[in-house]
Amino acid sequence: FTQVPGGALADRFGPKSVLITALAGSATCCLLLPRMADAFGLRGIYYTMACMGALQGPMFPASSVYLSRWMPSNGDEKAWGTSMLDIGISIGSLLIIPIVTTLAEQIGWRSTFYAIGSGSVAFVLLY
Repeated sequence: FTQVPGGALADRFGPKSVLITALAGSATCCLLLPRMADAFGLRGIYYTMACMGALQGPMFPASSVYLSRWMPSNGDEKAWGTSMLDIGISIGSLLIIPIVTTLAEQIGWRSTFYAIGSGSVAFVLLY
């Protein structure tokens, strides 16, 4: 439900601003999740994850706006860029599962959320 407003916001304020804001919000939720679990149990996890998902919603349409402005207006180039975005999302989703599983086994699930959230914050600061 946040993808449509995300696309409109990317058109109005620029896709980079929307991507940074969405990723920063998502990273914040990731960092807060273990504390919410301790404070509110399963309900805290549920609401934090729901908030994280809502914050991530604008990222795909903002990425599409980014590509439409960055890629040449030749239809083939834009199609190639969109395909690469879709492939990157799929590969990233595929790779993150064994990474976070290994992290959770080694350092615990709470520390895994802190590590992923911290990495996301670092990316936002560098981007």
